[in-house]
Amino acid sequence: MKKRLIPLAVLCGTGLALTSCGGGANVGPEMVDGVVQSPVIFWNRQPTDAENNVDTAVMTDSRFKDIYYVGFDANQGGQLQGQTVVDYLAAQEEANTDWWQHAIEDGKLTYGLIIGQIDHNDSAARTAGTRDALGTRGTVSSNPNTENPVAGKVTLNGNDYDVEEVAHQEAKSAGGVTWDAATATTIVDGWYADGGVTPDFIVSNNDGMAEAARGAVNARELDYLVPIFGYDSNASTLTYIKEDAEKTTGGAIVGTINQNAPAQAAGIFLAARNLLDGRDVMAGFNGNTIEGFGGIPEDAPFTLNKETHAILVDNFAITAENVADYEGKSASDLAYEFTGVGEDDQVYTIFLDLYSNSDTFLNSSMSPLFDAYKEAFGFEFQMVAGDGSADNSVLDKLLNKSAAYMVNPVKTTAASSYLNQIYNIEG
Repeated sequence: MKKRLIPLAVLCGTGLALTSCGGGANVGPEMVDGVVQSPVIFWNRQPTDAENNVDTAVMTDSRFKDIYYVGFDANQGGQLQGQTVVDYLAAQEEANTDWWQHAIEDGKLTYGLIIGQIDHNDSAARTAGTRDALGTRGTVSSNPNTENPVAGKVTLNGNDYDVEEVAHQEAKSAGGVTWDAATATTIVDGWYADGGVTPDFIVSNNDGMAEAARGAVNARELDYLVPIFGYDSNASTLTYIKEDAEKTTGGAIVGTINQNAPAQAAGIFLAARNLLDGRDVMAGFNGNTIEGFGGIPEDAPFTLNKETHAILVDNFAITAENVADYEGKSASDLAYEFTGVGEDDQVYTIFLDLYSNSDTFLNSSMSPLFDAYKEAFGFEFQMVAGDGSADNSVLDKLLNKSAAYMVNPVKTTAASSYLNQIYNIEG
């Protein structure tokens, strides 16, 4: 039975100049009137300008027919992380736990914030979400990571409590690597050293740094608990959430935010395949199906922002209450099922990169999912990885024409460099 919407014979008759219509993987259509026909999908790291706003100049570059961003909803995720913190505090206050009594004995709640990357929009959204929830965000600017926190207040079970952000710092290594776990270890160790600020709890922009914070706190052998909140839902973090649920001393990871990696990876591939096959970019999303192929269920809601060309999926929280539903399962275990392309349908060679060869979330979650989905979507690729610091670590590997380009930029402010490189390749 035919499994695909547009078989090769039909696709080759659409008027697009494909490089391998005779069979085998092809590298997509040639330029038409100086416009690149191969779609460009930025993913997980949204292009931004110097003011940390979405770079609309990049997303609407007229040299390209189709440019989209596919990823999680950063603002919704940041607000959800903040709400997860508040929900935890409320539960602790209501139960009057030992941790709560220790935290509030000086009359206020204090926390430390580990920032992943000052000029990164996802990092900024998470910082904003935490400060908004705890009332510590002061003057609002385009980049929350450069704002100074103020004295805050949070309402828990009808009672108001003062909150203070006693420390925040970017986890950037001496070599320029951001979101750096080793640097986070050093930062948190200093917070709990003699004379340090000793926050009651810690909020981290991602799980890798949260795990580093946990290790640093445990190394101090404290006689009280330090709850830690992360973001990414890494497999190891979920194990810590399960193991730390009964801890009463030391560092304990108590919550994280899941970016819905299975839906993200599927959305990246689905958007690209839709564009290559001449369908609407949102075909097969939000419970809609493509005949003979399938789609992404409605339990993973995506929204399309037509102005910024962004296709965003919602995040969800994981705490001790629901961790059993996800802990111990690989990213591939949670992958969606697609009927997939048929034997007569075109297989495409694509470019796909990871901005860093050491990013835990991308390497442990996204990469396995891309491998799990590639056959169903008819994609062939050799994934390349950057060093997490210099864009040239990826650009130097972006050398050959591809049917689609799925770009995870090292610096979100350097997205135009990738478009320039692709345009030169295509030209």
